[in-house]
Amino acid sequence: MANDVVKMGEIFASTGKTILDGMLQTQTVWSAPNAGPVKKGDISSFISVSGTLRGEARSGLLFLVLKEVDYLAWSSAMLGEPCPVYLPELADVGSEIVNIVLGRSKQRLLEMGFSCVLTSPSTIRGIDHQLSFPTGGICTQYEVRALGASGVLGFCCTPLKG
Repeated sequence: MANDVVKMGEIFASTGKTILDGMLQTQTVWSAPNAGPVKKGDISSFISVSGTLRGEARSGLLFLVLKEVDYLAWSSAMLGEPCPVYLPELADVGSEIVNIVLGRSKQRLLEMGFSCVLTSPSTIRGIDHQLSFPTGGICTQYEVRALGASGVLGFCCTPLKG
């Protein structure tokens, strides 16, 4: 399963770079993949995906984690207006990013044999929180830098027990 998660992470990173370069109207800089613990942040947006790959049921989560100041910088760039403070309406910015990245990646996931169903995206906010995942899950994540701000785009996948 680890190789599949790495491959899916590469798909999401490739698609994510194209999406974020366009949305932020600048070149983003991406780190090498990291399998360590998910970085802490203040705002996390995520979308769930479930399906089967090689006959095994799996559940995954594509996520974007940022500190609030970085989330506001990216939101300002995407919306084309200053966003000096977090407002509930800004939750849609992160949700839209993960939704577009997963939606545009879906065909490539299907080509690798992962038939999947997507949920609606969500965003949570809480100072210095950390996303956690079920035991046995495998995560891959990339640090993304742009406009003097940074965040983490990642993917975690867990086999589902019948």
